[in-house]
Amino acid sequence: MTETIRVTEPRELLALIPYQLGFTPTESIVAVALRGDRGRVGLIVRVDLADTDQAAPTIVRHLLADDANRIVVVTYTDDTAAAQAATATLTAAADAHDLPASAWTVTSTGYRSLDCTDPDCCPPHGRPLADLTSTQVAATLTVQGSVVAPDRAALGVTPAPEPQRIAADRAARAWLDGWTTQPTAARASGLATWRAVLSTDDVRPGGLGVIGAALADVILRDAILCSVLPDTDPDLPDRIITGDDATGAQTRALAALIQSGDGVPPGDAAERAAALLTKVAAHSAADRAPAPLTLLAVLAWWSGDGAKAGVLVDQALAADPTYRLAVLIREVLAAGLPPGWVRRTR
Repeated sequence: MTETIRVTEPRELLALIPYQLGFTPTESIVAVALRGDRGRVGLIVRVDLADTDQAAPTIVRHLLADDANRIVVVTYTDDTAAAQAATATLTAAADAHDLPASAWTVTSTGYRSLDCTDPDCCPPHGRPLADLTSTQVAATLTVQGSVVAPDRAALGVTPAPEPQRIAADRAARAWLDGWTTQPTAARASGLATWRAVLSTDDVRPGGLGVIGAALADVILRDAILCSVLPDTDPDLPDRIITGDDATGAQTRALAALIQSGDGVPPGDAAERAAALLTKVAAHSAADRAPAPLTLLAVLAWWSGDGAKAGVLVDQALAADPTYRLAVLIREVLAAGLPPGWVRRTR
């Protein structure tokens, strides 16, 4: 059973932020929503330090929409002047909405409050970073298996070794040849390959290549997405790819992601799918990478990991700036829209 994490002092909140983001921020400003009399941690928003002027009003709107009644602003930089300027900009935007803010900064050597002027309480060079790694929060999350990536880019997908990608590409091209002549049969074989590879630990480049090519078909991509949603009819993906009347069932299944009334958190099926999609994306040629990367972004957003979703969407759009689902997910992330189950549990 997951242990409840309690944040009772500022250093524990500072220790929590990298775990919530999934990586250690640098040259960044982070705003944390605190809700209610007990200061329950809510939305955590990060932007590049250089973007603070432009992003500050939007950040504050998202925090207010998250029912924040006060916020904590944290900068991550060794540039003291930049930290103070960015903090002043964001706290001014919060003050305009009567939203109280406290401010901290984390450097490469220490952390300190920007509101405290007592050198005995808040040394000018900050307290040691070791204080943050020795908190109860850090210990609990480490025991639970949480890992903090060294930077934001590390949340993305790293390409597999070239020989494996070549083998996957060969299988992908063979599947695409069949798609040209018999698309319905090719869709069925693509879905069957997905199910077969998902159910075994024997993940070979050939199978990953077939899945990567098959996901380029929007109908099959959506069928596979529906297959990982909870309480979905197991036959729904088959009905989708054969063109049977599955629109209503498909809409209800996708409501599990989006609507607060029907929203449910991801389960084991989504976790297994994400692990497989990561391998598929790592073995995909650039022109076939957007589909698995975007599905991974959807699953990351569904699990509440907006930082990872953002990196994956960036990777997908770098390969194809017009890939529609990736564009939509980027808009969802930019709007700060959480998955339905998160809104339902607030």
